[in-house]
Amino acid sequence: MMRDESDTIYPCSLLMHHHQQTISVHAYEMKHDSSLPRESFSSRLFLIISYVLLFHSSIGAVQAQSGEFMGSNCSSVDSYAASSAFETNLNTLFSSLSSKSSNSISDKDTEGEDPDLVCGLFLCLGDLSHESCQACIQTAISRIAHDCAYRRQGFIWYDNCLLRYSDHNFFGVVDASGSSAVNPAGPKELSTEPWEKMSKIVEEAPYQPLKFETFSLGPDPVFGMAQCASDLSSQGCKQCLATVLAAIKACCADIQGWRYVSPSCWIRCEHSFFLLPANPDNRIWSFNCTGGMYDANSTYRINLGNLFSSLISKSLSSESDNDTTGDDPDHVYGLFLCQGSLSASDCQNCIRSATSDIQLLCSRTQGIISYDYCQLRYSNVSFFGVADPEGIFMTNPNISAQTNSTKPMDMVSKLVQEAPNRRPLMFASNSSPSASLFGIAECTMDLNSTECGRCLKTILEDIKACCIKSDGWRYLSPSCWIRYESTTFFDVYLAPQPTPGGGGGVGAAAAALAAAVIFFLLTRKCFS
Repeated sequence: MMRDESDTIYPCSLLMHHHQQTISVHAYEMKHDSSLPRESFSSRLFLIISYVLLFHSSIGAVQAQSGEFMGSNCSSVDSYAASSAFETNLNTLFSSLSSKSSNSISDKDTEGEDPDLVCGLFLCLGDLSHESCQACIQTAISRIAHDCAYRRQGFIWYDNCLLRYSDHNFFGVVDASGSSAVNPAGPKELSTEPWEKMSKIVEEAPYQPLKFETFSLGPDPVFGMAQCASDLSSQGCKQCLATVLAAIKACCADIQGWRYVSPSCWIRCEHSFFLLPANPDNRIWSFNCTGGMYDANSTYRINLGNLFSSLISKSLSSESDNDTTGDDPDHVYGLFLCQGSLSASDCQNCIRSATSDIQLLCSRTQGIISYDYCQLRYSNVSFFGVADPEGIFMTNPNISAQTNSTKPMDMVSKLVQEAPNRRPLMFASNSSPSASLFGIAECTMDLNSTECGRCLKTILEDIKACCIKSDGWRYLSPSCWIRYESTTFFDVYLAPQPTPGGGGGVGAAAAALAAAVIFFLLTRKCFS
């Protein structure tokens, strides 16, 4: 019998202050699912912080990688003695799981023999980097050794990982008992589409390599994920996810923002972005996956991997390039774009992260992912040379000190005119520290100057309609992007300078990347 603390209720609203900004943080209320059997690992309530774009340095790197501590449960009956064979085996097991977490999202191991047999398993969020996964598991090991000292069964979970051990073999056995966490103060969910998408990924996740699947919706953003521990078979995973989804629907069908955590699987749905980039210093701003599913061992998947390898290689010598691999019906087209002021090594690192992240987030024949400083796109249909200005814009909620000034829009309009003629990069930047004006305009290199100009002018008109008074904004589309800030966000020494007679007066400004990022609010639909 496990200790049951499922009736704990946490505060339902918080404010987080950072760099003179106030970020709304939603606390969640736990509801134990009494309709499910209370097996050995029934869970307790935990606090969920919804959508913090950056884990703040004052919290510490380890907590940033682990996320929030959610809860722990320990056997209240069976115990072991200090310095016993069971304790030795448990410590050896923990060491093994920590090692395995450096190269796997989920794994299991055993140590010893009856009556001192110990079985253990860990599961990290499917989009977590191996480094962050290991950091989360190491944190979990340290915490569970304290919380469940001398107990022969234990279960602990964080925002980004969970860890479980027991004196009996539980591998392959579905345990869907757990707890739901919901946002009690949030608005009512009026649309059925999030539930339809969640039901779909619950069907798809069991057959993915990591037993992990995600979805995103727009224009009112909704994000979801479903994942199982690696010890389950595809059928067991399907059973677990279907069980917890039914439990969530029974309690929380009209609530925006919820998750369900069990020892064998978890699901989550939010109206704010919670998935993680491979490089936490380079944030994912958006991603979208469309088209049909491809199998993990299919020819299309092999061609996609070869394409990504080629694009990573090209990104060391070019800010934007494209390539293709394979033949119909498994032909794959791909393209990347790095911010024109990025160094070659930073561009390659960003694209490498993008290829890693998009394979975790997308298992479809078309996908696009956008970060602070780069973008990656692939498709089974050629899109080269055709401008696609349909995208998303983000604005700083603060009202600009230059509300009545035309200078920001004049500056960006000039960049929009210059960038298409800046071959081969089609990138223009402006730095005016004394006037607090910093901007860029850029197109992918598959476009000619005419298509680049059409793309930039289209998104500029959208920006004029929405964001003139905002103190900073950006627009991201598959073919071009523009950005304006009142603080620096690119490096003066790396931004390309205009060619002689090519426009003059356009430069850049130096600043550390992390300090330069403004907190943006997602306000427009995802890429279609």
